[in-house]
Amino acid sequence: MSGYVDPDLDSLVDTDGWLHTGDLGRLDADNYLYLSGRSKDIIIRGGENISCAHVAAALTTHPAVAEAIVVALPHAELGEQVAAAVTVRRGIPVSTDDLRAHAAKTLGRFQIPTRWWLRNDMLPTSASGKVIRRNVEAMWLERGATDLIEIDN
Repeated sequence: MSGYVDPDLDSLVDTDGWLHTGDLGRLDADNYLYLSGRSKDIIIRGGENISCAHVAAALTTHPAVAEAIVVALPHAELGEQVAAAVTVRRGIPVSTDDLRAHAAKTLGRFQIPTRWWLRNDMLPTSASGKVIRRNVEAMWLERGATDLIEIDN
């Protein structure tokens, strides 16, 4: 028997026998492999590829940000837009303008989120404690994909 028990998984293997995992990386001059993320965690905004993890890491350097997750929301002209759901630390005032200015210090203009969801409550997580990206996207789309400010600092 060859292949996977689940026949749908066979489509992940190409004709040369390589498994498409969705991992992204690069080889250096000495052929060392460096993993940099997952293809599912990439936003394609008007032809620009944007790493969700890279944008989230930049946002979490702001002192008011407890956690951030970056997701793709639909955009009529660009295909996708960068959206950041941010858990804000209580007692530290912050606005979306503050976060945009902070992000502009390390991110390119096209990487700065255009939609913001500021909240005091932690984002929905799995049993292992990881934020469930698809749940955040779904919750946001249910609310109309607009800016959502739910903080009481």
